[in-house]
Amino acid sequence: MAVAHAKAMEANNEFAETLEKLFQDVPRSDELYEIKKAKIVSSSNKFADDLRRATYEAKKALADSYLDVLISLKEKWEKKKAAADCEARLKEVMANIDRLKEIMNNNLLASDELLRLRAKEISEDLPEEFFAKVPSEVNEPGEETKIVGNKFEDGEFDADE
Repeated sequence: MAVAHAKAMEANNEFAETLEKLFQDVPRSDELYEIKKAKIVSSSNKFADDLRRATYEAKKALADSYLDVLISLKEKWEKKKAAADCEARLKEVMANIDRLKEIMNNNLLASDELLRLRAKEISEDLPEEFFAKVPSEVNEPGEETKIVGNKFEDGEFDADE
């Protein structure tokens, strides 16, 4: 019977050893709680990171689309501004050509044009020395160039040149 008793004790020890291993592998309730808590924190951190990344990408896409709109508006504005500048210059050139035609046809006196330009000077705030020249007498019909005081009519060049 001692042999049977020894075998029974050995089997009991093996069973106890197996149970201890199983209990060691099974976590306790507080360990389970900590594991669940860590998983929740990890998943919430991952969710927050994903949300932050998605928000950043959405803001970047929105900023890029706004930038595209602003660039296209700037290009349109620059084209419109260039067209308006060209139109204004064309009107000014056409007006100057009309004035020159009137002067050439003796329909407009240089002194009248000078008065008009002086009025324009006041409105555009041109420098005073621009109109500092004294107007000369009007050329007689048939007279090509009038020289007054050793200078041509407009006063820019000497008669000797």
